[in-house]
Amino acid sequence: MINLDDATAQKLLDKLSSDDDFRSLFVKDPAEALRSLGPTGAKFSAAATCMKVAKLADKDAIASSRDALTKMLVTQLASHSAPQLDTKI
Repeated sequence: MINLDDATAQKLLDKLSSDDDFRSLFVKDPAEALRSLGPTGAKFSAAATCMKVAKLADKDAIASSRDALTKMLVTQLASHSAPQLDTKI
């Protein structure tokens, strides 16, 4: 399973909804962004692969979708359902 634990998911969403530097890192290298939150190892590298985005949704969209995104991050990554962190292009 490659689900994130709730604490890591909350940290991720906090940063994605508020921190421009973290958001830039996340778009460039989701694995490095995730590692900066604390988790490491193959499990989290696999999770980061599922989180690759072409264009990240804006901070308000992430904040307003926090409950749904948390659910995806902690329960659905194992089924390879990528969390919708990107914006429609």
